[in-house]
Amino acid sequence: MTPHRTQPPPPPQAFSPEERAAMRRALALAGALLADHLVDRLVWYSAPRLLGADGAPAVRGLDVPTCAQAPGFRVVGARRIGEDVRVVLEPQPKESL
Repeated sequence: MTPHRTQPPPPPQAFSPEERAAMRRALALAGALLADHLVDRLVWYSAPRLLGADGAPAVRGLDVPTCAQAPGFRVVGARRIGEDVRVVLEPQPKESL
């Protein structure tokens, strides 16, 4: 069971340049795995926060020029964790979109 978070996550400037670089590499790897159809389950956490132009993209390296070309997923589970939401997704075959 995931513990309830009582405080918001630290702002990006609280991380060192090395930590931010590691996060960017992880997002790039996620994008590459999605682009190559190597993901069979995605666990997505969403916080009730909005980021502006300075926010990091959720998935780097996934070249999707239109919504029609975006990979589709079906929700197989969702639950609140404090103020956040955890959603479990599985890829949806392109022909069923």
